[in-house]
Amino acid sequence: MSVSDRSASDSFTRFSRFQDDLLTTWRRRFVTIPIICFFAALVWVLSPLWLLLGVLTAPFEKRPFARLRFLLFVSGYLFGEVLFLLLLFLQWLFLLGFLPGSRARMYRATVSLSNLWGQVLYLLGVYSFDLRLSFEGLDSLEKPGPLIVLSRHASLGDTPLAPTYFGSQYGFRLRYIVKSELKNDPVFDVIGKRLGSCFVRRGSKDSGREIESVCAQLDGLSPNDAVILYPEGTRFSEAKQRQIIEKIHRDNPSLFARVGHLKHVIPPQLGGAIELLARNPGADIVIVQHVGYEVAATFRDLIDGRALHQRIHVGFRRFTYQDLPKPDDREALVTWLLQRWSEMDEWVGERKPEIIPKSAPDIALAEARP
Repeated sequence: MSVSDRSASDSFTRFSRFQDDLLTTWRRRFVTIPIICFFAALVWVLSPLWLLLGVLTAPFEKRPFARLRFLLFVSGYLFGEVLFLLLLFLQWLFLLGFLPGSRARMYRATVSLSNLWGQVLYLLGVYSFDLRLSFEGLDSLEKPGPLIVLSRHASLGDTPLAPTYFGSQYGFRLRYIVKSELKNDPVFDVIGKRLGSCFVRRGSKDSGREIESVCAQLDGLSPNDAVILYPEGTRFSEAKQRQIIEKIHRDNPSLFARVGHLKHVIPPQLGGAIELLARNPGADIVIVQHVGYEVAATFRDLIDGRALHQRIHVGFRRFTYQDLPKPDDREALVTWLLQRWSEMDEWVGERKPEIIPKSAPDIALAEARP
């Protein structure tokens, strides 16, 4: 076993103590996997009907073919789920994943399959809704890690950025810190368990355990590893952002004085993010910021066609470990993180009028283009 494989295997062993037991895992999968397969079969059987209805109703839609594009996206996602579940099973079978000594090769193979699934979702979204992406700062990913990636979260559409760019394009092995609800996605459930991903239970009464499970992702970091965290804890919407700011105003006036000016991003949750920075063993930090995904925050946005032909701009900012505050100075770490989010708020605000005109949800698509 190579040093890299041994590190991955040892890290998985440390992460696994925070995962569900076998009974809980398979009780969930006996529900979620049949549901996915059922809906995939239903879409397949009804595909001639919904294709016909999509074509006939397109001239009467505000954005022609929006519903048909959405149905094509959903069908692609469902068929992809079934296909990748089959690939994951075959991977387990042919790599002898049921044997105790298979952990390293299963981990290595699952990393590749995970990145491929992320790319499939990325391309499915781009081509289904004719998204047009531009980037800045991608060259900051050319240097080796390890990395701690703190990403803005505005839509389900922004989640494939990590496996597509950090994983597939630049070769990092991703360690995900995500909400526990994602276990209801069968493919991510299987992949996440094999990779030792951290599934955070939001609102848990045992916050200490959740923090430890988050920080376990720092164990055994190598230059090939990147820890992925979405510090805002939820997808952005203007209504949700206002509610969170108002709650901070009521419950934590001192924090409100530092984040009350934010308009375009949700303030980061400080617990897990600050603990990661405080226990950082030497990783650089990459901030991922983007604008444009806001118009695809909900299924309604996708069905109504608000995301069609949308421009999206993504920026990557890298901060070296040496430039970070000292790990034992938590107040300095809080100030540093809030400053980065304040800069992100300004960055989004500067680009939003061009990327997402105020009238974008209601104007003709051609008018939304520059």
